[in-house]
Amino acid sequence: MDMRFKDIPVPEELDRVVEENMKKIYAQKKRRRIKRMATGFGTVAAVFIFGIFFIMSNPAVAAKFPVIGHIFEMLQNENDFSGDFSGVSQSLAEQEKVSGGERGEAKQEEQTEEDSAATDSAFSQTANGITVTLSEVYCNEQALYISLEMKTEGTMPLQGKYQQIETVEKYSFNPEKQNSMPIIEGKRLDEHTYVGVLRFDLNEKTTAGLLDEEAAMEKAGEMGLGEGMVYIDADTPMKTVEIPDTFTLQLKIKKIFLEDGRPTANQKGPWKFTLHVTKNTKDTQTIELNDINEQGIGLEKVVKDRFEMTIYDTYEKGNSAADYFPVILDADGGLMSSAYGNVNTVPVQDRDVSRVDIYLVDYIKWMDELGLRGEKWENPDMRTEDGRTLKEVLDEEAAYHKEVKFE
Repeated sequence: MDMRFKDIPVPEELDRVVEENMKKIYAQKKRRRIKRMATGFGTVAAVFIFGIFFIMSNPAVAAKFPVIGHIFEMLQNENDFSGDFSGVSQSLAEQEKVSGGERGEAKQEEQTEEDSAATDSAFSQTANGITVTLSEVYCNEQALYISLEMKTEGTMPLQGKYQQIETVEKYSFNPEKQNSMPIIEGKRLDEHTYVGVLRFDLNEKTTAGLLDEEAAMEKAGEMGLGEGMVYIDADTPMKTVEIPDTFTLQLKIKKIFLEDGRPTANQKGPWKFTLHVTKNTKDTQTIELNDINEQGIGLEKVVKDRFEMTIYDTYEKGNSAADYFPVILDADGGLMSSAYGNVNTVPVQDRDVSRVDIYLVDYIKWMDELGLRGEKWENPDMRTEDGRTLKEVLDEEAAYHKEVKFE
């Protein structure tokens, strides 16, 4: 039987699930970083910096500032995954020039009547009063980042830093369509304009079906899910595909959730685009470990680039990924917080990651006991009542520990 995503049990109260996810995102307290401006730029540089500040703080002037092609530059020091994206990203306007203005949805499946609403250009589409324009793209081994602008003739309803959308993605390297609910992180520029960055975790795009469909169907039957259904959890063996250095993404944005993600108010598209993506791997460092302890808990590898770091944990002897929580400390002993809910990936930001300590901790123990201090643990000088640092606590309590050094 051909397994499709529609066969996978999905909660009936999808709206409730979306709202709960958004509440979790808004509840996260993000570490605020204080940037120090270097001296000695000279008069010209000082005037330039003042000019940029004046433009971005003055709505009348900002309206004339060329937004498209500069969104990464606007947001790259404010978003959770921060850094100089503008220096490594590709302008989609340039990509459109190379392709001769080919429309973004030209190579996709035949459009339905509903889809025909969005018919503008390769990377700018209008539907139901909102124009979505893709600006730049950057891709590394771990994630695909797309900057975009949303503009409306009326009042822009998007207000918060995080906005949720519903997408359908078709990657050229994977025969399976990907149905996602990703987050756009950005800000409102003026009463008509919202700009943001959309991030797709590529580790979630390599699944190409069940490795043992019959076993998954038997499991579904045991759980009373009904005939023809399959059951999938974190330990279900899946077929995977490799992500090539270049690939094509057919992206369909089906819906934008307004009013801080509440599903009672949403804007339907679709907005459809085709992007030709080239991975940037020159900054990527991969440390192959294949290390597992006597308890059957360990690490396969760690991958780091200029923006993020991902750990790949591995389990044997009946252990499961669902039973352990990964905790990562930077070289100063500070807790590295995850973003967008993926606890295996942490933003590098301005951290010292020449050396990191990676721990796998019993999930319940971390949630109920060790992790109670939350963001306060980001101060490596923080102590428990008995005088221990977080590193000392983890050295004693973690089920697995590995020190990893990068060049």
